[in-house]
Amino acid sequence: MISKFKFIFSLIFILTVSIGGYSQTITLTPIGTQDISGIPISVEHQVTTGNGTTSVRIFRTHFGNGNTSQYSNYPSTRTEMDRLFNTAWSATTLWWSGSMNATSSLNFTQYTTLTSAGASVPFNGDYYSTEVTFTMVPMETGSYSFGLASDDGSDLSINGTSVIEFYGGKGVGPYKYGTYSMVAGQQYIVIARMQEYGGGDGLVLVWKRPSQSNWSLQTNEIGVASSSWVSQGTKNTNVSGQATWTNANNRPYRVTINTSSKFHTITDADMNYMMYMKAFPNDLQSWDYYTCDCNNSSTFSWDDINFCYTLWLNAYLHNKYIFTQSEKNTIEANPQTNYYNTYFPSQNRTIENQNQFYIMGTGKHRNQTNSNAGRIQ
Repeated sequence: MISKFKFIFSLIFILTVSIGGYSQTITLTPIGTQDISGIPISVEHQVTTGNGTTSVRIFRTHFGNGNTSQYSNYPSTRTEMDRLFNTAWSATTLWWSGSMNATSSLNFTQYTTLTSAGASVPFNGDYYSTEVTFTMVPMETGSYSFGLASDDGSDLSINGTSVIEFYGGKGVGPYKYGTYSMVAGQQYIVIARMQEYGGGDGLVLVWKRPSQSNWSLQTNEIGVASSSWVSQGTKNTNVSGQATWTNANNRPYRVTINTSSKFHTITDADMNYMMYMKAFPNDLQSWDYYTCDCNNSSTFSWDDINFCYTLWLNAYLHNKYIFTQSEKNTIEANPQTNYYNTYFPSQNRTIENQNQFYIMGTGKHRNQTNSNAGRIQ
């Protein structure tokens, strides 16, 4: 942890992003006394537009004549239902496949809706099954509620997980419900299936987002017409190190932080620390491999001492660099390893969906050194 290394004068600070339902506040929290105002931060949200397109496969079942020698007229489990979509069973034949708008494929109460949309359905809507597959890109993060109605049996799965199973002979009437946790902007593969033995037929799928109270088929979350990063603007942090945006739908986001205009000078104590570490290189650990490498050469040599001394003598400015949480964890978990070339320091980074960053400053070190440091002063 940071307290273990006592970075009181280090130039590491924490960037914490707090994502709420309607706001997105980025807070820069310094370790030690640091000016964290006026640091430019940019935020982008990923916006995906649905096209409402689904992929449809229609099968002839029961040999096309109602024969129940290979499976029953009404499946009662998902395993039995699978047979009506598996041509390894001779009673099942792929009849038609193609693309169709969800307003037809996921909202029909008679087979003519499918045929009007360009599909072919066997035997005037008897002894057939329909599989509708689509990519769903939710606009909100949270628990989505789904409702399914059908004539006869039906089921719903998302990313291979069964959400609703509604089997048996029946007409399109009451819904059966299920829930699935989703993250805004991510893509999910949804499969809705129905089977019809004889008589009426149909399949209706509806859902509501976490913020909604009404059920509907929401085609703007079906398919991917386009996906792009939309800028939410660039803001400078205030005196408290904060900048706030709105993220009403909890969309995927990426944060760009730029420290190229924030500098610092080093002190006598900083130079003494470097001289001590050069005299006792076995004491180098974790962040020392970065803070002592003033000339960004990836190694700590006398050139770094000379370079840093020149900057110190003339009160020139030093740079700050950005690290992620996972990089920090690795660096501090392996203090004897130099990760400079693995995690090369950068002043400008764009990171997706991460809430915390750390900033290191060259020439700024841990507050305490070995008691032998006095030898070089």
